[in-house]
Amino acid sequence: MFSIMNKDIYYTTNDKVNKRIRKEHLIPYRISSPEYRLKINKNYFCSFWNQCFKVISKEFSDDNEFIGYYIQWEDGKYGFYNSSPEIYRDLILEQDINNITNTNNIINNDIAYTGAEIVYWFYIHNINMFNKKYRGFWKFVDNYSRLRLADNSYYKLYGKITNGVYNSCRIIKASR
Repeated sequence: MFSIMNKDIYYTTNDKVNKRIRKEHLIPYRISSPEYRLKINKNYFCSFWNQCFKVISKEFSDDNEFIGYYIQWEDGKYGFYNSSPEIYRDLILEQDINNITNTNNIINNDIAYTGAEIVYWFYIHNINMFNKKYRGFWKFVDNYSRLRLADNSYYKLYGKITNGVYNSCRIIKASR
């Protein structure tokens, strides 16, 4: 999910998917539960096949037992998906309905964002660990940090700016 040196945020190793995330303003949420079931009309990224797909319908056997999903791959071809998503590797691709893409600053504005929205904001604004101004927040978006924000939880970001650099960076759990 992140580059080898952990300096930039990458959601996948597939540049085409990363471009789609940017172009279509899709916020990736990591699938974090082995019990997660795909939802009809939702977009996903499959790490095994390294491409996106949309769930078209659920398929059941004659005795009404669930057997899988009919899907449409990003190239327009149809297929059948009958395995469970890989937790922390597969992604749910949600539309940016809160317009976080065009939000200039999510810090000190008293609005709660999901962990996934916060990571996406850093990604869409090309902020990496070498960006001195935001370095104090990196531990919250770094995939390998024990302080990494949970994708579906809400947070508010606060930081005091001194000499153009955020210091005393804090994240407070919140609700929307």
